[in-house]
Amino acid sequence: MTAQDTGTIILPDLISTCPFKLECNQEYEMVSAETNAWLTAYGILYSESMTKYNLYWALAYPHASRTRLGNTCDAFTLFFLIDDLLDTSYGKGISDKTKQQLLKNTLDCFQPTGSFKPLTSFAEALRDWWQRMRYSATPHFQERFINSYRIGLETILSLLADKKTCQSVPNLGTYIRIRRKTSFGDVGFAFIEYIFDIVLPDECWSNEALQRLMNCMIDISAFANDIYSFNVEQIHDQYNLITVLMHDDSSLTIQQAMDRAGQMIIDRYNDFERIRREIPSWGKEIDAQVEKYINEATCIVSGNLHWRADGVWLNRSSMPSVLQNTND
Repeated sequence: MTAQDTGTIILPDLISTCPFKLECNQEYEMVSAETNAWLTAYGILYSESMTKYNLYWALAYPHASRTRLGNTCDAFTLFFLIDDLLDTSYGKGISDKTKQQLLKNTLDCFQPTGSFKPLTSFAEALRDWWQRMRYSATPHFQERFINSYRIGLETILSLLADKKTCQSVPNLGTYIRIRRKTSFGDVGFAFIEYIFDIVLPDECWSNEALQRLMNCMIDISAFANDIYSFNVEQIHDQYNLITVLMHDDSSLTIQQAMDRAGQMIIDRYNDFERIRREIPSWGKEIDAQVEKYINEATCIVSGNLHWRADGVWLNRSSMPSVLQNTND
């Protein structure tokens, strides 16, 4: 009897095919406790999910100092919780108009001055975090972070404002371009600059090879998220990479679309190695920073894959069932 006969989806093996090393920050437990205490002070009660979110960032930034990992965990745990609150799968009873107001209120947290009025405890905590970061992070990081986060939120706002767009399935190319924004991958990479005091000149950021390299890593993480979350999203009638692939090629079964998505990730690994060799030299000092930036970005990719894979086993109550394919 095959997996298809039993209604089981076999997930692609994304772990053994990943060429990037997995590490965990040694400060994880201490930082996690501090982040949970900080959130609790804002009435955001401790939950198991917060600890899991903190583990995510300990895997994504294994070489960060305790202080900077703490500031990173504070922010991203909030981002995760806000995303859960506003996600169409979980935000039951919250109208799209209210979601738009909450998202705009989140963006207002980053205004340097003014009479900011938080609509939620999440926004209040995020405002506090940003005031802290204004004094500890470089202007370069602040600008790149705000721009990246704004692009992601504004893309989500645009999708919410156009229900027709939100409900219709785009073609693959369009979906990938949208997903690169809504996955907030650039935000995660911006924190590498904060954690390691990396300041690269504009000519590096505008370099086509470096941009394509970072898109490769964003795609790997976004595609993996779509693979691991498909079971939940299809129940709530949401589209993701699997749905888009099946829409583009109506002959595909769910399993075949899963396999194709897995192959797309493997293809991105190959693209990464090829494009990395195309990165030009900007001199010894800048080259060292670029190398550090790229190496730390691979930690985000590896940490995301392992954290998401483990999460599959925590959410298996829905059908069709999901099995992780491992090559032992």
